[in-house]
Amino acid sequence: MTEPHQRTRALLKTRYFLEQLTSAADTPRVPADVRAFAKQLLRDYPTHDDIEAAHQALPDIFGPVMQRQALGLPASEFERRK
Repeated sequence: MTEPHQRTRALLKTRYFLEQLTSAADTPRVPADVRAFAKQLLRDYPTHDDIEAAHQALPDIFGPVMQRQALGLPASEFERRK
């Protein structure tokens, strides 16, 4: 059975993966149609704030949002611009 923290970690790592797919600098050999599809998916994909709100509302389903560094991931472009 998936634990709440595992579900949250999967959401965060999937977001990072989609962000990487949209970056030609990070993934130069990814085809343009895959890059465009990843960008399209990210438009409606939950943000850190969305996932934290889900955790607050449904703590038995979603775990707390961990910092990207705790997951071994660098900050996203959006987080760097804040």
